[in-house]
Amino acid sequence: MDQSHFNTIEETRKSGRHLSLEERGMIQALHRKGYSLRSIAAEVNCAHTTVFYELRRGTPEKRGSRGRMPQYTAKRGHNAYLKHRKNSRKPCKVDHDDCEPFIQWMARQVREERWSLDACVGYARQQNLFRPEHIPCTKTLYNMLWAGKLPLSLFDVPHVLGRIRHRKWVRKNRRIKGRSMRSSARRFTSRIRTAHGNALRTNAIMACFGISSPKAHRWNRSAMRTF
Repeated sequence: MDQSHFNTIEETRKSGRHLSLEERGMIQALHRKGYSLRSIAAEVNCAHTTVFYELRRGTPEKRGSRGRMPQYTAKRGHNAYLKHRKNSRKPCKVDHDDCEPFIQWMARQVREERWSLDACVGYARQQNLFRPEHIPCTKTLYNMLWAGKLPLSLFDVPHVLGRIRHRKWVRKNRRIKGRSMRSSARRFTSRIRTAHGNALRTNAIMACFGISSPKAHRWNRSAMRTF
């Protein structure tokens, strides 16, 4: 924060959170200055073992007896982190061998009896045909059907085409937050001036037609009182 007068608390790093590219850059700068692991950990606010593993991850192996020793770089460490994150997701429940009997039974019921996936899951749970942990939920089954991971096609389950597929997205916060109360006060004042100008234009138009609005007059008095 580049202002001396503010009433907000600067964000601190939470324990257990993954390192960001900026924090890796800090580790790189402090490591090249000769700081120890615990000194770097104190500056970054993380465990010293995290710094040790990060340095090992971002330092390439030396390929030969000549030349200088390879050094740690934040970019290489961040790329290795992103590569490892691709394989760290939770495995799909349908891919387990325990769910294979239910998947085969469900495929047979859909093809022969024309059951839906919801009917298969509900009937299997009601009759206790399989263990509860071996029966995936219907949402997982429909997602795996669209991904092509089930021994079924969309022609076997035609009613799937009528289901509404919700897009997965995270709404971004478009509200611009100021760094201090001064910038927020300036934005609020400009907003009031804009609203006051709109009210004056509205009153002028209404006056041309001989229409009076007590509410607009009250707004003008309150807006002028603000300034």
